[in-house]
Amino acid sequence: MDLISQAQTLCHKHSAWQTFQPDQVRYFYFPDLWALGLNHLFTSIDVNMKIGGREEDPALYRDWQTFIHLMPGQHQEYYFMLQEHTDQAARVDEEGLGQAYGLGRRLTGVDGLYTSRPDFLLSSSFGDCAPLLLYNPRAQVQANIHSGWKGTLNNVGGKTLASMLETYQLQAEDFYLAIGPHIGREDFEVEDDVADLFRAAYPDLPDLVRPEPDCGPVPKYLVDLQFCLCYNFLKAGLPADQIFLCNRSTVAHPEDFHSYRRDKAKFGLMMGLSQIRT
Repeated sequence: MDLISQAQTLCHKHSAWQTFQPDQVRYFYFPDLWALGLNHLFTSIDVNMKIGGREEDPALYRDWQTFIHLMPGQHQEYYFMLQEHTDQAARVDEEGLGQAYGLGRRLTGVDGLYTSRPDFLLSSSFGDCAPLLLYNPRAQVQANIHSGWKGTLNNVGGKTLASMLETYQLQAEDFYLAIGPHIGREDFEVEDDVADLFRAAYPDLPDLVRPEPDCGPVPKYLVDLQFCLCYNFLKAGLPADQIFLCNRSTVAHPEDFHSYRRDKAKFGLMMGLSQIRT
């Protein structure tokens, strides 16, 4: 089976996706990835992890601190990002990087973080963008990546993986990938400008960009970000059975997820947190 067919088949997969609910607040995780040794949790609509405009809100710091302390390991450093939809990632294998902010340290100019430190927590925020977790259980290295449409277009996930392979001298086939909840293929509606970017970047991917039926006088299109992500990681060398998919659209599930596309000015954000288990 060629890579395109593998990616199409993979996109129909629904990996085990379970709920962890302490104190009536829901968090989600992939049990298969947890069993491999990567502790991780994604927040739900039950809490709002949006930072912008809420820097002085005590509820934010309460929820943030609660989330961090749900992780069972030792916490020497907590890293997160000022996400700007880049295709860049940073290695965080030492303490004191970035700028002290709130309960952790924030790095700018990147949308991916990777580390070999089991005492470091990594996180990314997301609404409709795709949160990606990469983990190599043999080498004990992990990455936490924010992949919005710009990041997916420019393959921030694949570039982060390539950096890890070079930095730690590893092979792609030893990595596992989890793709968390994000905007689905029936919900990511765009106009010609964005559609043309994806067509130009991925000219050989069928149905990556599809016309939106009944869109009115202005042509609109639907872009399948998950198809693009799966294709890029398969092309990079990850085995299909080592890719876990939540396969739930943030837009279509208001009972579970925040969504910028759905909620507009009232949008909240979720957070994905990850740590290597010793």
